[in-house]
Amino acid sequence: MNRHEKRIASNKLIILLILEEIGFPLTKEQITDIVLQNNLINYFDMQQCLIELEKSKMIEKVKNKDQYTNTSLGLQTLSALLAKIPKSIVELIKKYAIKNKDIIKL
Repeated sequence: MNRHEKRIASNKLIILLILEEIGFPLTKEQITDIVLQNNLINYFDMQQCLIELEKSKMIEKVKNKDQYTNTSLGLQTLSALLAKIPKSIVELIKKYAIKNKDIIKL
């Protein structure tokens, strides 16, 4: 796996983790805001990751809404590969989710 592929795989795990830690469906705009505010993924890679995660059935759109949620396959993948995400990023996402969950839900 080359460097670009590793970065994209890591970014996909980050998106899965964000969806898991927030705990409710998020729009593409909300995901974009989270990753850009925290300097986790660049905009273009994030767009690519969302498309690929949806195609691979790791995330899905909530019925009649433009919001994404993890599927059971996405959760299994995250669980199996969570250790591949640097601990500092995991902690950053967890802290962000705790601090901002109520604001995002509005």
